[in-house]
Amino acid sequence: MSLLELLDKRSHREIAKRQAKTVADLGLVDVRTLTKAIQRSPSWIYHEVAKGIPLVRLGGRIYFDPADVLAWMKSRGRKQRALVK
Repeated sequence: MSLLELLDKRSHREIAKRQAKTVADLGLVDVRTLTKAIQRSPSWIYHEVAKGIPLVRLGGRIYFDPADVLAWMKSRGRKQRALVK
């Protein structure tokens, strides 16, 4: 592995660590965690992404603020099954 490849790999790792810290600090969750929190399937969540469910895009990934998602669901007349923390 060349020095350039090593440095590139290291910088990607550092960015991922900083991004993970930012996500946690903001109280954001990924799709898998959101599915558990609102007891819906991943396919339901992705379907709702097309309808405008509130999300945050970071580094090509999507994250959600559970409070924003619940407010969005209520505004659209959707009942949440449960909110598990």
